[in-house]
Amino acid sequence: MPGARPACRVERFFALCISRVYALYLPVNPTQQRLADRVRELTEEVIAGTDYFLVEVQVRGHKGTRVVEVYVDSETEMGHDDLALVSKELGFLLDVEDVVDGSYKLELSSPGIKRPLMMPEQYRKNVGRTLRVRFEDETKEEIVVGDLTDADDEMIELELPSAERLQLSYAAITQARIELPW
Repeated sequence: MPGARPACRVERFFALCISRVYALYLPVNPTQQRLADRVRELTEEVIAGTDYFLVEVQVRGHKGTRVVEVYVDSETEMGHDDLALVSKELGFLLDVEDVVDGSYKLELSSPGIKRPLMMPEQYRKNVGRTLRVRFEDETKEEIVVGDLTDADDEMIELELPSAERLQLSYAAITQARIELPW
């Protein structure tokens, strides 16, 4: 029956996995993409001249129920007051320029420790931390855990537990996350 919810945990797990895989192959909603691009431009204007940098913009929902998620980071520490100021200025611009049709919710935050690293600035900020990195090596995908010893605009260097040093270009990295010590 359409819309029926799976009964047991295993069925719910597989239903969730299938829905996530299916979502990867859905075409990008052009309206959401247009909004995300405009929000990205306005965010860049707001943070210009600061040490903040834009990590990601996501737009979800439909007219009247949109959620605009903006992730901003800094190579130095960011506090709640910093985020609140950026959020206030960005929200003002979004409203003045009437970027989002109908009501919306603006969520501005730093990426947090659980989100994957996406930009060279984020890697530089986390030099000295332990990372779990998934990367493509010629024909296969590998996962390593190591201490991030260096990061520049082209690549990173990890020191593996074996004391071997591994250099990876950003193009080879498919996902990198901070490995929590617990």
